Amino acid sequence: MAFLDDLGRTISGVGQSTIQKTREMSDTMKYNSLISDEERAIKNYFTSLGELYYNEHAECAEGAYFPIVEQINECRSRISDYKSIIDAIKAKRKCPYCGASLSQDDLFCASCGKKVEKRTAAEGFCKNCGKPLNEDADFCIYCGTRIEKELSAQEQQERIPDVSNMESATMEMVERSSNAELVPEEVNDSGITGGE
Repeated sequence: MAFLDDLGRTISGVGQSTIQKTREMSDTMKYNSLISDEERAIKNYFTSLGELYYNEHAECAEGAYFPIVEQINECRSRISDYKSIIDAIKAKRKCPYCGASLSQDDLFCASCGKKVEKRTAAEGFCKNCGKPLNEDADFCIYCGTRIEKELSAQEQQERIPDVSNMESATMEMVERSSNAELVPEEVNDSGITGGE
């Protein structure tokens, strides 16, 4: 019987030990989770503090803050570029008044209600379908519309013929033709006019 009593005490001790370790593990996990929550909260507060500092002092940042502010500015610039690329891929445009996304066919902004102009070839978009144009293309690759490229003032001036010299040249040709002697052409036996 002593054997069974010893076995019972051993099993009871192991059970109590296991329960205690389980309770410790459970409590440890619980507090580790609470610590993680607090650490996340601190990171969020640091982020908010950093955003607040950036918004109030970005123009006058000095010392160790300056390179971080510059990196944030560069990231924001790249984000803006990437958004523009996405809009061009989707053939979207922005309202010039409120910045809301517009489709190519929108004549009025759905957000602010103001009238918006369609994009033109000068802006890099087809006047017919509104899709982005290839830089050196003469026709839209989406709808086949001929691209009417706007010329600069210098290019327009170069295309206008210089008529100041044309008038004097025309008058000179008229004078020559009126002064020229009319010589009858000889006709040979075969009925062909001209030389010998």
